[in-house]
Amino acid sequence: MNRTTLTALIFCSVICLLAAPTYAASDSPYLIEKKDFKKKISSVALSPLDVPDMIPLSADMRTFLETEAVKALAKKKINNQGMPEYAAIYTNFTNQIGGLRNAEGELDAKRKALVRDHAKREMRLQHAIDGFAEIALVAVSAQFSEDRAEWDGVKRKVISNDRNSLFGGGKYQGSIAGVSFQLAVYDRNDKLLFLQRSGIDLLQTRQGDRLVLRDDDFLNDTKQLKKSVQSAFKPL
Repeated sequence: MNRTTLTALIFCSVICLLAAPTYAASDSPYLIEKKDFKKKISSVALSPLDVPDMIPLSADMRTFLETEAVKALAKKKINNQGMPEYAAIYTNFTNQIGGLRNAEGELDAKRKALVRDHAKREMRLQHAIDGFAEIALVAVSAQFSEDRAEWDGVKRKVISNDRNSLFGGGKYQGSIAGVSFQLAVYDRNDKLLFLQRSGIDLLQTRQGDRLVLRDDDFLNDTKQLKKSVQSAFKPL
């Protein structure tokens, strides 16, 4: 994936989040009053982890993140109506429609939305749930100054994969892609009630005067991943 495509995807993601209605304070993950959320949500269907193509994540680390999310939700005393069942519905319907990718092998957003809506509808029919908790890894735009980037509660050093960088010398700043763990809670009618992200690591590195996608296996620090999950669930 080239830099232009990555930038467009991040921009679209940010615009979608900004478009969500906000009712609580700007520094709160709650989009309704917290007391109202507590009264409204006591049982949810926790989704499988959603990971876009641009973010490299091994099957083992995906399982690790999902397991940590189940543990984190349990500590909040919110009843979870089975991620395995949710995942099975998602997988079965995906297979029925011939997968989520088009003829060019690219992820089809319409197919993905169709599967998501179907899985939610089935879970609503089969369980007396109050809503849905959706977990995902997302690419976000992180601001950096000198060699330090900061976003979603974390700070990371901007790594260079060569010795000659036009970024060096004097003050410089800009934006770079980062990876965050995201928790979104919706009610039964798919209205967003809670949104919290916790930064994990940078998705890009600098090469001379360019930013490029990292090609190393960087999402494998279980301590770091666990902390990101716990931070996202903490305000619940």
